[in-house]
Amino acid sequence: MERFTKYTPNKWLKYDIMDYFGIRDIKEVCTTIHRYLMSDIEKCLHEIREDMVKNPGYIYIIKLVYAEKIYCLPNYLLSNLDDWEKCRKELLIREKKSFSEIWYCRNELTSNLTFGRILFCLDELFPRKGPNKMEIVRGASARLIEKYPKLDVPFITLTKNGIANEWSIRDVLYAGCNHDRFMKDVYNIIVEVPRYYRQIRDIGEWLCDCGCTWMSLEFSSTGYDKFHFIDWDTDNDLYVIKKWRRLWINGGY
Repeated sequence: MERFTKYTPNKWLKYDIMDYFGIRDIKEVCTTIHRYLMSDIEKCLHEIREDMVKNPGYIYIIKLVYAEKIYCLPNYLLSNLDDWEKCRKELLIREKKSFSEIWYCRNELTSNLTFGRILFCLDELFPRKGPNKMEIVRGASARLIEKYPKLDVPFITLTKNGIANEWSIRDVLYAGCNHDRFMKDVYNIIVEVPRYYRQIRDIGEWLCDCGCTWMSLEFSSTGYDKFHFIDWDTDNDLYVIKKWRRLWINGGY
């Protein structure tokens, strides 16, 4: 079976790379992210509405996906049928020629649903030095991180002490949540990250060979032992994706 075709959007190839390096299983990605051609937008929206009615308690994230571009994908957050109706009206009148596919996924709204991202500098000290910075937010989407400090949900930024190589708190916002519970969730995430040391090392070294100077790994967590990496970014994503596509077209590794 082909890993992908020439029509596969560049954004999807980011998950293919994660699968190859053992950061995220592509089978899990395929069951989590529902993909449709832009011509099937009504079918996609209908499926979301049906699922909303049958399975309350979820939030839905819709993305419009370019064939080439992998940044700044328009996205919509839906938590009820009013959101769905508003989104449908916007999508039906929106210009669609720039996009090749429409995707959606859903997240269960639990009290400890947490997202974050970890920054690694891909310099001569990688991977011995480990991550340099970690941002964690409790809420429905990782995109909430970008809204800080204008947040009404718990958020924390951790940085590494250069001498002791230990995490320290740079910014924190409790937003009315239980302090001890939130910090326990943060601690559990810190414990989980080193378990992926080999995978992080392998993908980081390859990205460094591609000319990248930093790597950010995005993750989700719903408690201890329920930690998953979900995406990655670098300062040279498009070059990396194009190189990956050429490698597999020429026969792969």
